[in-house]
Amino acid sequence: LLLLHDFRRKKPITTMFSKVFGGSKGSGVPPIPDPDNIFTMPSEENHHEGTWLQWPHNRSGNRGRDLVKRYEESWIQICKALHCIERVHIVAYDQDESDRVQNLLSKRGCDMGQIDFYEWPTDDVWVRDNGPVFVFDQHNQMHITDWGFNGWGERADYKKCNEIPKRVAKELKMPITTIPMVNEGGLSI
Repeated sequence: LLLLHDFRRKKPITTMFSKVFGGSKGSGVPPIPDPDNIFTMPSEENHHEGTWLQWPHNRSGNRGRDLVKRYEESWIQICKALHCIERVHIVAYDQDESDRVQNLLSKRGCDMGQIDFYEWPTDDVWVRDNGPVFVFDQHNQMHITDWGFNGWGERADYKKCNEIPKRVAKELKMPITTIPMVNEGGLSI
C-alpha cells in the first residue's frame, strides 16, 4: 500500500495502491511488488534537506529547444534563493557541463559548499516529473520511489531521465521501490 499522508492533520489523505487495486485480475494494473509496505510522503511545508535540479543543457534532442537560453537564468535564481537555507543538488549532463555550471554559480555569488553536483546525462530539465520521490516506510526509514517516466506519453526523449531515481538511490545508498505506474505520462507539451 502506498499512502500519501497529510502530516499536518496526522491522517492519510490518499490511498494510491492496495492489494485489491494493484494487480487484481482484469484490472490492467500491474501487481504491486510489496503490497504490505506502507509509505508516507511528507507535506511540501515540512522541513527538508535540499532541492534537486536537473540543469538545462543542449546536449540531447530537447525537441529543438535551446534549454540553456530558455531556463538557465531561472535555475541560477533558484540556486541563489535556496543555497543559503538548504542544500541544492544539481544533476549536470557531464563533467564539462558540471564545471561550467559550478563556475557560473560561483561567479553569481552562490556558496558552493551548499551545492552538490552529480554528472548524469538527462534528456530534459523537469526533475519534478522524472526524479526521485522521497518517502518514509512504516519504520520511518527513507526510501526513494521510482515511478517510471515516459517523456509525457513518449512525446519527448526520456530514457536518460528515467534513470535518475535509480542513480540517486545508488549514489545516496538508499532503498528504492519501483512503482508500476508512470508519473506525468500524458502531459500536453
